[in-house]
Amino acid sequence: MRILDRLAASEVIGPLMIGALTFVVLIVGHLLFQVIQPVVERGVPLSVVLQFVLLQVPNALALALPVSMLLAAAIGMHRMARDNELVAVRAAGTSLRRLLRPVWVVGGLVSVTSFLVAEYVQPYADRRAEGIITDVLMSERTLALAPGKFAEVTPEVHVLPGAVDDRTGRVSDLKVFYIEPKGAVTFMQAKTARLEGEEFVLDRPLVCRLDGRGGLTQSPPSPGSRAVIHLPEAIKEWTGERRTLRNMSIEDLVRQIRRQPEPSLSRPLILELHSRLSLAVACLAFSLVGAPLALLFRGGRSLGGALVAIFYAFIYYVGMLWARMAGESGALAPVLAAWLPNGLTAALGVVLLWRRQ
Repeated sequence: MRILDRLAASEVIGPLMIGALTFVVLIVGHLLFQVIQPVVERGVPLSVVLQFVLLQVPNALALALPVSMLLAAAIGMHRMARDNELVAVRAAGTSLRRLLRPVWVVGGLVSVTSFLVAEYVQPYADRRAEGIITDVLMSERTLALAPGKFAEVTPEVHVLPGAVDDRTGRVSDLKVFYIEPKGAVTFMQAKTARLEGEEFVLDRPLVCRLDGRGGLTQSPPSPGSRAVIHLPEAIKEWTGERRTLRNMSIEDLVRQIRRQPEPSLSRPLILELHSRLSLAVACLAFSLVGAPLALLFRGGRSLGGALVAIFYAFIYYVGMLWARMAGESGALAPVLAAWLPNGLTAALGVVLLWRRQ
């Protein structure tokens, strides 16, 4: 049976590699298309942008491997059915489950590969990408400001610029919202502002303050007046190594979960941990459902099954996003939210395979 195993595995490995490469190129290319306009307009060196985009390859690969495994299993089974190899194998007394065993082994190996990439490559790439963003922001801090969009200067200070001049560091029609510790809110508006070292200087600002009891005080702009926002805390945040859920390893996530004093505080960490594991195991789940989907129409001789597999991949990712949002909101338990799409996929594969026996 080793010849049969090699045959089944070879029918899957080729489409798997081509599919993974195609999806990675599409995902990374889409990211490059999104950032190319700001690069041209804001003067960021193209080499820096290309380095940042290449560091997104591990993330793209983690998303591409499951759907590539699904399509590889479906296309491989379609090819064997189209050339009557599937009929010959079944006529020789080999069950469909035995034929698909090498496909499941490939799915398991791809899951292991996905896990290793997510654990050892992706966190480093994400931290390095954060470092590139940090370097760019430190050299051109106005890049953190986009016209007509809110930006967080510090956790208490948010700004809304009207227009930004990267060459001079000047900002026009700037609105600043400062939330004070005791609940009061200060609003400042200036026609011109500028970045000077560790300070954000507003020229002739209009200042309005709403205290916690609803009292409103207003200071109209006067000649020569200015307001200064000190940025040392924000600059320290920019220059420090930013540890986010996305660039933590699984070991880091487990360590952080154990340190949380209350279970509610560990919910995002648990959800991220199990979502990362689930995305890797999705390759194995898709190997279970891909081949039975290919056999839905004309015993696998029609491409309709492969098209259904593509449609199911879309449904899977939409469901995965919905389950994650439900887990973040508390509507679902984090573990259930992470593993529900895989559970349904594996169950569908078992049912379809049982009906084909």
